[in-house]
Amino acid sequence: MKTTLLFLALLLTGALPPAQAVEPNSPINPADYAAPVKVACVGDSITAGLYINVSVDCFPQQLQRMLGSQWVVGNYGNSGKTLMTGTITGGDSYQATREFTNAKNSNPDVVIIMLGTNDTKYWASKSSFIPDYKNMIGQFKALPSHPRIFICRPPYVPGTGNLGITQPPLDEQMPMLESIARDESVGLIDNQSIFFGHEELFASDKIHPIVPGAFAIAKAIYSALTGSSFTGSLDPYLRSSWNGYQQLQFNYNNSLATVVLPTTPAAGHPWIWRPGSFGNDGQLDQGLVAAGWAVANLSGITGYGEPASLDKADQFIAYVSGTFQLSTRLAIEAYSGGDGLVGMNWAARHPSQVSSMYLDSAVMDFKSWPAGQPIYANFTGTGSSTDWPKVKTAYGFASDAAAAAYTTNPVDNLQPLANAHIGLFCVYGTANTREPPQENAVLVQTRYQALGGDIQVIPIAGRTYTVRGLTGTNLTTAINFILGHN
Repeated sequence: MKTTLLFLALLLTGALPPAQAVEPNSPINPADYAAPVKVACVGDSITAGLYINVSVDCFPQQLQRMLGSQWVVGNYGNSGKTLMTGTITGGDSYQATREFTNAKNSNPDVVIIMLGTNDTKYWASKSSFIPDYKNMIGQFKALPSHPRIFICRPPYVPGTGNLGITQPPLDEQMPMLESIARDESVGLIDNQSIFFGHEELFASDKIHPIVPGAFAIAKAIYSALTGSSFTGSLDPYLRSSWNGYQQLQFNYNNSLATVVLPTTPAAGHPWIWRPGSFGNDGQLDQGLVAAGWAVANLSGITGYGEPASLDKADQFIAYVSGTFQLSTRLAIEAYSGGDGLVGMNWAARHPSQVSSMYLDSAVMDFKSWPAGQPIYANFTGTGSSTDWPKVKTAYGFASDAAAAAYTTNPVDNLQPLANAHIGLFCVYGTANTREPPQENAVLVQTRYQALGGDIQVIPIAGRTYTVRGLTGTNLTTAINFILGHN
């Protein structure tokens, strides 16, 4: 009697989630859980999202938008991996991956396994398929969360296949999967037949689903988890929390876009644009969002400040300001490498649209980086043999001499910024040998002040470009500088 009461108490408090005692294919009710239901999607490149925007368009992310806030879906896909283990698959076993470890460590409430496509390349060893699958299921069953487990029929492979992957071994897997599901009392989801006669759902390799194909998989899994069909349109935004604020991620021209919105927008709906990657060195962003600013980033705006990258920025900035009803005048935040070239050149192209810039270890002259001393003797930067040819291609320079003759690098094109009274806040490390300060921030400071421009510079003794971001008084000073120039 006492044991029964203890079990009921744990179940009611959510400490003991519903487990495999239920009918394997029965739907899951999030109300039975004390917290959002954690779903771990385990699989190969089809799960990982090869050839599509992984962050927002792979089927786990589409599934997340379908299920909503009562669920948390994790993508633990790893390209090229098999269900079968050991020497059979030449080291391609999923169980040897970090993703498998991470999936187990997430202590999921639900596990979705879709493996077997790559196993067709090693089908001579098919005798290990069932025991290896049962072994994987057993490891998930042994977790403290006692997850509900669903295995999937992998997508159909049309025609003669590709990359060593063919349909006949998948045909043999179908009864095996039914046997595994029955023996292990786990759910079985059909992600095979939904692709019959629909080659348009695949990439050109006829193996990997494109966005509509990932959508079809997500719908099939949604139906298995909820017991109902997904209807209506998919939310265009993957919604999550970033430091307590609403974060929206979405596909913009096949690149990942991120917008963080403040709880209470400041007057005029100000915002700051990050040309580079988002997430690292986020102290400044946190301070601005707390002050009512939005933050926006597009991973596709990568480059070296060439016109093509600025054209992408033009489109994205217009889209963000219009869609989210933000100010047409913005601040820019650039860290290191090509981000400084993109940000500074865009400001020179549209000076009336920029209020201020935060520039941390930012490059102001591509002759300093990525060219550097290996190319130009009068520059001291270490340079990048990988990036320098890309710069010449992006700008259309036929030679190093043609690049040297270019006169519109940020260090040479400060007048438009000064005329528009754009405030520049520069941070650099005195030990930075990649973007030497004397060729970048210090030179810009001298020239901008001579033009009557408003610039504040913070040198950090001993710091290299690899350690960026501000803290303490310096961070407060930077935030107040940007707020004061809005």
